[in-house]
Amino acid sequence: GKTTLLRVVSGTAKPSTGAVSVFGIVPDERSTDFRKLVATQLSVPPLASDLTLIEHLMLVGVSWGLNAAAATTRGEEMLRRFGVEYIARHYPQEISSGERQVFSLAMALCRPSKLLILDEPERHLDTGRITTLTEVLKQYMHDGGAILVASHSAQLVTELGCPVLELQRPDATQLATQ
Repeated sequence: GKTTLLRVVSGTAKPSTGAVSVFGIVPDERSTDFRKLVATQLSVPPLASDLTLIEHLMLVGVSWGLNAAAATTRGEEMLRRFGVEYIARHYPQEISSGERQVFSLAMALCRPSKLLILDEPERHLDTGRITTLTEVLKQYMHDGGAILVASHSAQLVTELGCPVLELQRPDATQLATQ
């Protein structure tokens, strides 16, 4: 249910019943107005094997209106905040799963948005990087952004200190009565 909820809120899936509104807009990943407001990291995005990681980040920044120099600087700063600036000139196939996770978070964070939707952003991260992720997300919120996070990490949830909605899978008895 949690990933489905994130997909509905991000506009990549339609609700089976009811309605969803984000900033007064029905979520639709094809809507330019909606995409300007919402950044997501629901999985590691497909990456071009012939572009370096900083080139990927520059491409994201340029596609959201930054010039190439500003987009590169923003991408480098995001990698530096996560302590992985050394991967900037690497290609996707040259990095570990933890570095890939941090990189995909950097891709979501280096573009402008008002809502950041993350599905298990702590996946493949050690305790130190989860602390860094928490600091980055707190700064995002301090700067006026909202976050919606699905997480299994007690550390991340506790350190963020945000309201928590716990989703539980109904047991077989509940399913039989519905």
